[in-house]
Amino acid sequence: MQAHAPKTLISDVAKVEVRLSRTATARFDVIRHAVHEFVTTSFASVIWPSTVLDGWETIPKLESSVERIYVSESPCPDRSIPISQANLQIHVFQPYSDDAYEECTGGSDGEEEVVSATVCEMPSRSLEGLWESLIYPDGVKSKLLDYIYATISFSDADVDCMDPPLRKRG
Repeated sequence: MQAHAPKTLISDVAKVEVRLSRTATARFDVIRHAVHEFVTTSFASVIWPSTVLDGWETIPKLESSVERIYVSESPCPDRSIPISQANLQIHVFQPYSDDAYEECTGGSDGEEEVVSATVCEMPSRSLEGLWESLIYPDGVKSKLLDYIYATISFSDADVDCMDPPLRKRG
């Protein structure tokens, strides 16, 4: 009889966010692997929300590229989970520091120009900390993140969402 690894429950998921420095050049997968190794060998458990992790500064690969590592959230009802039971979802990002710019409409035929949108590249340093301040019912933020990551994955794979097989049928 074969032994099976225990299933990881959705409540065992811990989201770890890794903010890279402006000058970082390391590939995201290399950083993700190094952070996973660091967290699993350095901590007995992970605690959230918004727990900044320390100690990674002594690892050259991380010290040269990372600004901050923190555990952002988890659907687990407890505030901590043993690292041996945690399913770490490590999200590596490098925020833009450019200012937002305004797009205007109108201005032709004597009309006054009106600001129609403010555009900012994401993730943006100017919005740092905003996500943590939002309060939603349980699971909403996690579902929003899942949707965003799925959208990015489709975009990276050049999937055309207007392709008939992908559109919802009525």
